[in-house]
Amino acid sequence: MPGLESMLNLHPLFVHFPIALTLVAALFVILHLATRRADFISMGSSLIYLAAVSAVMTTVTGYGAADSLGHDSPGHDFVHTHRDIMLWYTALISTLAVLHGLARSNIWGWLSHWAFKAARLLLLAAAVVMLIIGTDRGGQLVFQYGMGVKMPEQKTDAILDRSADQSDDDAQEKPETEHDHSTHEH
Repeated sequence: MPGLESMLNLHPLFVHFPIALTLVAALFVILHLATRRADFISMGSSLIYLAAVSAVMTTVTGYGAADSLGHDSPGHDFVHTHRDIMLWYTALISTLAVLHGLARSNIWGWLSHWAFKAARLLLLAAAVVMLIIGTDRGGQLVFQYGMGVKMPEQKTDAILDRSADQSDDDAQEKPETEHDHSTHEH
């Protein structure tokens, strides 16, 4: 697949999962608070577990992405800001997943106490805030600094050479067709 071949790292394949899962989990927790329906908190908890797993996977691929881009990449210092914020998010969502698991199992009776529920809600709110700030910084890395999309010269040359070889192979297989641009604008 040419799109995957041209990717500098796997981080972009993972980044959207914790974003979507955390925000939808928060929605279900809010729906539970508004309606007191048990199925909403059950769904919210399940999504928090998935968000935590995907956040860890995204963190691992994020480290790989930072290493693959090198220390002389434009905006590299900003990578550390994004990383630190997302590490806090990952810690918060992972802690929240453990707390939701403990609350579901209700090993200790106090886990259903209102104060414990309030603490979980505050952790979720903090995780969402960190997620929003961190994803904003990640977007800034991509769209302002070109991280992950603007390749170092040697990688660009290698991909262009590979594409040229592929184009030559395709040209040999397919006859060239004439395309007249005089009848329409591009």
